[in-house]
Amino acid sequence: MLFFSILLLLVAECMMNSDKIIYHDEFLREKYLVAKTAVERVKLFKLSTHLPDHSFNRVLFLSTLVSVGIFNRPTFIGFAFPPIFFWLHRGLGSKVVGFKDFHCRIFVFILCSIPTVLLLIVIDSGYYGYITMADIESLSITWDNWVVTPLNFLRYNSDKRNLTQHGLHPRWLHLAVNIPLLFNVLGLLAVFNLLRHLYRFIRGQYSKLPRIQSITGLMTFSLTTPVALLSLFPHQEARFIIPILLPLVYLFGNSLFTNESDGTCRRKLKNFLRYSWYILNILLTMFFGFVHQGGIYPFATSLQSEIKASYGVHTHVITTHSYSIPTFLLQLESTSKIWKDKKTGNKYRLAPSTFLYKYGSMAMDDLFTKVDEVLTDAEMLLHKYKKQYRFYIASPCSLERQIMETANKYYYFELVEEFSYYPHFCTEALPSYPSSRDQFCIENNLVKKNESRQIELNVFQRISCYLKKFCLNIYRVKPISKTTM
Repeated sequence: MLFFSILLLLVAECMMNSDKIIYHDEFLREKYLVAKTAVERVKLFKLSTHLPDHSFNRVLFLSTLVSVGIFNRPTFIGFAFPPIFFWLHRGLGSKVVGFKDFHCRIFVFILCSIPTVLLLIVIDSGYYGYITMADIESLSITWDNWVVTPLNFLRYNSDKRNLTQHGLHPRWLHLAVNIPLLFNVLGLLAVFNLLRHLYRFIRGQYSKLPRIQSITGLMTFSLTTPVALLSLFPHQEARFIIPILLPLVYLFGNSLFTNESDGTCRRKLKNFLRYSWYILNILLTMFFGFVHQGGIYPFATSLQSEIKASYGVHTHVITTHSYSIPTFLLQLESTSKIWKDKKTGNKYRLAPSTFLYKYGSMAMDDLFTKVDEVLTDAEMLLHKYKKQYRFYIASPCSLERQIMETANKYYYFELVEEFSYYPHFCTEALPSYPSSRDQFCIENNLVKKNESRQIELNVFQRISCYLKKFCLNIYRVKPISKTTM
C-alpha cells in the first residue's frame, strides 16, 4: 500500500507537469506558425527551447519503486500497471507527443529497472544462502545459485494444488464480500459507481466516463484494475486488496462531507453515510483487531518466550479450525540459509527445532491420525537421540468435547489443557447454542456441584456458557508411561 500510494502521487505529479508543459508547447507552436516577422519567430523559438523536458520525469525513481514493489510481492504488478500506463500515456495524441515518445518511455523505463532487479536477485540469493563468499571466491557460480523471488512466487501459485492448501474462493469474493468488509461505506459507493460507469459504457455515453488524461481517470483505473486482476486467482483474501484505499478515499471521500451547494436531502444523506462510516470502522476495528482469531497473538507471544527459554527443545504445534501461527512472531532461527564447510566443501542446512502444522478444518479422526504420527516421530527422536520435545494442539473451545472424545480413543497419550485465551472468534468452528440440559455446561461449573446433573439451565447460564466457548484452548500432548498404565 505504501509503494502504491507513492507511485500514484508521483505519477499524478508527472501528469500535471506534462499537461502544463504540453499546453505551453502547443501554444508557442501555434503562435510560431502565425508569426509575421522573423524576429517574432526567433523569440517564440527561444521560448519553446526553454521549456523543461518532461517525457522521462521520475523514470529512475518510478522504475526502482516498481521493481522493489514486485519483489516485495509479485501481485504488485496489478497495482503498478494503471499508474505506469498513465505515466507512459502522458500527452499521447497531442501535437507534440506521439507513439515514438510512448515507445521510448517504455524502453527507458525497462532499462532503468535492470540494475535494481539484478541487485535484488543478488540480495535474495545471498540471504537464502544460495550464493556465498566461498562460491564467489572459487568462481563456482551456476544458474542454481540465483534466487528470483517473483518467478518462484508465480511458479508456486500456478499450481492449483498449492492454492487448494490455502483455500479456494469464488471469483466474485473480492467484489461482493471483501470490498464491503474492508471499506464498508466507501466500498459500497465504489461498487455502485462502478456499475454506473458500466451502464454508461454499454449505452455508449463515453463523454460521461473518466478521461484517460485526468487524475480521476488514473484513480478510477487504479481502483478497478487491481481488483479485476486479483479476482482472476481462485485464492482471494481481503488483505490482498487493501492498497486500493487511497484511490477510494480520493474518489469517494468527498461523498461523506457536505458542502455549500448541497441541498437538504443531500446533506442528510452525506451525514448518514459519514456517521455510518465512523461507527462501522470502530466496530470492525474492535472485532477484527481483538476478537476475530484473538487467541493466536497471545499464544504466539507465550510460545515464543517458551522457545527462547529452552533453546534446542523440539516444539510441535498443531492448529486446527483456526488460523496458523505467524512464524515471524516466534522469531525462529533461519533454516533456509546454507553454510559451507571450508575443509570438505560440503553444504549444510541448520535443522529446525520448531514445527508448525496447520490442518484447517480436518475431521477429528484424521486430525488425531496426524497427532499420532507427530508424537511417534518425536518419541523416536527422544529415545534414539535424546531430543527433548513438547507438543501442543491449539483448537477453538467450541471443539473441546469432540477433541477430548477422540483423544480418549488413544490409550498411550493424553491431552492436558494448559492454557485458554479469550476472546477468540473463529468462523471455522462456531459454537452451538446450548440446550437447557447441556451436560457440558453443567460440568464446567455453571451450576453448583452439589445440584443434580439433570438440572435445567436458565437463560443467563446458557448465554454465559455459549459466550465462554469463544476462546482458544491449548492442549499439551503427553505420552502415558507403562508404569502409569
